[in-house]
Amino acid sequence: LFGVSRYIAVPISAVVLIAVVVFGSYRWAERIFLTLALAFLACGEAALVGVAPLELGGPFWRAFFFSVETFATIGYGNIAPVGPVPHAIMVVESLAGLMAQALITGLLFARFARPTAAIRFSRQMVVAPFKGGLGLMFRIVNTRENQIIDLTARINCA
Repeated sequence: LFGVSRYIAVPISAVVLIAVVVFGSYRWAERIFLTLALAFLACGEAALVGVAPLELGGPFWRAFFFSVETFATIGYGNIAPVGPVPHAIMVVESLAGLMAQALITGLLFARFARPTAAIRFSRQMVVAPFKGGLGLMFRIVNTRENQIIDLTARINCA
C-alpha cells in the first residue's frame, strides 16, 4: 500500500474499516492519529527512537505509524518514546486505544446480538365487553423459549 509495509498497512486498514462499519465514517480515526502524530512531532524529532525517519517517509510518518501501533496496541517494538512527555502521550493514547477497542467490540456485539421476537397471532378476533365499553381482542404468543419483557404493541387497521 503506497510503498508501506503490510505489517503497518493491514492494521491501519483494519481500524479504518471497523470505523466505517461502526460509525459510518473514518474521519474520527483520521483525526485521532493525525493529532497524536503531531503531538509526538511537537516533542521534537528525538522524542521517538528506533527506525530511522527516512525509512518510513520522514519524521511525521514515523510519528504517525507509532501512533497507530500504540492506539491499536500492536507494539512492534521498532519505535519507542524517549522522555516523560512522549511517554505521557503514549500512555494516554494506549488507554484511549483500549477503551476504543472495548467500545467498538461492545457496539458490534450489541448490533448483531439484538433479539428478534417471533410472535404468532390468533386467527380469530372477538369483540367483547372491556372496561365499561367494547374491545377488540385477540391473542398473541411468543413462539420462542425466552420471555418477552416490557411488551408494547401498536395495531393499525388497514
